[in-house]
Amino acid sequence: MEREDNFEILTKPYQAIMGKDLEAVKRYYMENENVGHPLTDTGDTALHFAVYTGNKELISFLLDLAVAPFLSDIRNELGNTALHEAAAAGIVKMAEHLLSFGESQLDVKNNSGETPLFIAAAFGKTEMVKFLIVDAGKSNPIKESHCTRNDSKSILEIAILGNYIDTALGLLYWDKSLLRFGPACFQLLAKMPSAFKSGHPMGILEGLIYLWLPNDDDLHLHSDTSSPIEDLECGRGWSCPRPFGCLGDHKAISRIYRTVWRSIAQGLPAIKRIWDRKKQQKRALILATILAVNYETWIVKKLEDERKEEDQSKKDQQPSRSTSSSNNPIISAARNGITEMVEVILKRNPLAIEHRNKKNENILHIAARYRRIEILDLLQHLPVSISRFKILINADGDTILHQAAYLGEHKLRDRPGEALRLQSEIQWFKRVQKLVPPYLIKNRNKEGQTAEELFTIQHKQLVADGQEWLMRTAKACTIVAVLIATVAFTCAYTIPGGSNSKTGLPLLDTETPFHVFTISDAVS
Repeated sequence: MEREDNFEILTKPYQAIMGKDLEAVKRYYMENENVGHPLTDTGDTALHFAVYTGNKELISFLLDLAVAPFLSDIRNELGNTALHEAAAAGIVKMAEHLLSFGESQLDVKNNSGETPLFIAAAFGKTEMVKFLIVDAGKSNPIKESHCTRNDSKSILEIAILGNYIDTALGLLYWDKSLLRFGPACFQLLAKMPSAFKSGHPMGILEGLIYLWLPNDDDLHLHSDTSSPIEDLECGRGWSCPRPFGCLGDHKAISRIYRTVWRSIAQGLPAIKRIWDRKKQQKRALILATILAVNYETWIVKKLEDERKEEDQSKKDQQPSRSTSSSNNPIISAARNGITEMVEVILKRNPLAIEHRNKKNENILHIAARYRRIEILDLLQHLPVSISRFKILINADGDTILHQAAYLGEHKLRDRPGEALRLQSEIQWFKRVQKLVPPYLIKNRNKEGQTAEELFTIQHKQLVADGQEWLMRTAKACTIVAVLIATVAFTCAYTIPGGSNSKTGLPLLDTETPFHVFTISDAVS
């Protein structure tokens, strides 16, 4: 009974706050509990909920009644202050109002070690991030306490992990020193095929619409778009995306073209979704290009760390636990079929094609193993010869043909049915076989298997499933064929409209549709 009474009591201020009933809130808190008293099981107070109303007067009233000496002392069970909540919701005007009561709130961390700026980045609130860095924080570079949380994950990583590419680009624009987290973010991006065009297979119509949509971007992170910005790839800065068409008539035509498509997108949500996705994918490519700047430096450092760890392992007579090679971004991008990132890496550092993982597998091995036809096509059209990569044998004694012999992962876009999937597997095996030098086709791995023998073993169950699928399909087709034959046979001996009882001639003999039906029936 006491629990029910407490629930009823706490419901009143909650409803009053969310209903923006300032008078009811005043009456309640003038007579009852203090502002810092929790209203929910998670410890949220009236101040936490008031943030979402956007009512500055309500916030001011609650703060005047606050018992806690500092605003940062009023927290929920997660350790979040009111400013944390405003940052998560992206309500800039409330964050600005809260900071008028003390800027020390900016440095307050919750239980996970996240500041309001970190929370804003985690929720992809780009405008809030800009406000907290440029207007409120006024610190460049960002303080180290804002850059990482307790688990050492960086603010740039958390933005990319949430697929908030705009926020990640903004962070790099407002503080270029965050590029020190670039290697980890680059590796993370290499595992996110959904952020790129190659990760979104499209039909013919959708592909045409995607191609016709303007290739512009409305992401503006600075106010003076006319001033030149130094290019980060030269080691000085980086430029924001600009609308295509820069001079004279081209600029005017591009504006008209974009205006037409905006009008179409407003009436057709499907077009708008495709356009938004195209913009997001373009920004992801820009982000990958920026992060690729330090790729070579990172690789060299990783290799040095690997050698040191191996040397230390030999001294300690323990096996090396190094996994840095397996986490190589170009290997990860190839495995996930992200052709855009592979192109960016090879353009920045052509020697990256030589990199291997801990199993001594190069990018060609990975493309063959995971059925990445786009990566294979890209490698075959490189200006350098890839002949020496075709003869590489991995730590298990597998050639690239052995890699193609393993059963591939099933994807939703694969051909339906086990028999057709087996057909795809055979076609892929034959394609890779054309790349392998003849003397390696019969090469045996450490298990003593040739590629063909491995293919037979790996696909044994798929063959059985394919036979069963064909039998089921044939049975279904037979039933349908019998039904069609029955209907056609019946129609052949049935005259539409009947016949004349005296002459025996069809009653509809003079009608054109009757002749059409007769001819169609005879053909069937």
